[in-house]
Amino acid sequence: MEVNEFTEHVADHLGMNEIGSVEFESSQPLYFDSYRRNRTTGSLILIDPLSNATVGAVMIRENLEVHASRQVHGTAQPETTREVGLGERARRNGHRPAIVVISGERTQAAQLERGLFARGMATALVNLHEIPASARQAIFTTLWNAGMVAIVWIGAGMQPREKVHLASIAGESFFDLSSGGANLQSEVPRMAERIRVRNNQPGEGEH
Repeated sequence: MEVNEFTEHVADHLGMNEIGSVEFESSQPLYFDSYRRNRTTGSLILIDPLSNATVGAVMIRENLEVHASRQVHGTAQPETTREVGLGERARRNGHRPAIVVISGERTQAAQLERGLFARGMATALVNLHEIPASARQAIFTTLWNAGMVAIVWIGAGMQPREKVHLASIAGESFFDLSSGGANLQSEVPRMAERIRVRNNQPGEGEH
């Protein structure tokens, strides 16, 4: 896309700050909405796995597999058979999903959950040590895709790689309170405000 003349050209690569329409296939399933429907769950960044440098920002237009299936069958997918998207869950719940890690006494984790629950959040309190390491990715990914606020109580001692993994799922909706000394009276409203979705917020609904 030539931004000065608003004309389109075929290109075999994109340079820094250049804009293009591309098709790509992921090695693992992605859960998303179109950017037009929800800009939070319809956008992502591309990171070079070797350098960890951000190499692009993406606005998702459509799922090409679904589009191709509709063309082959000649009909649009009925609303009743279309899977519920993460953006739809966020609008129904009034908040985006999140992952919160907290250490210390379990009563603190319960207090944190109670505070978020009282603010209308769909919450789940999880004891990390009760979940086998092999099942953690599936469980936390499921909670995330269900639109839940997962409060992960770790007691004491959490491997840094565990935090990195959880942060990779939640992105900016990852909150780490495991260092201790967190003031829950101030943290709870701050987190709730960060993940809350308002119907009149740009990009959160249809437009």
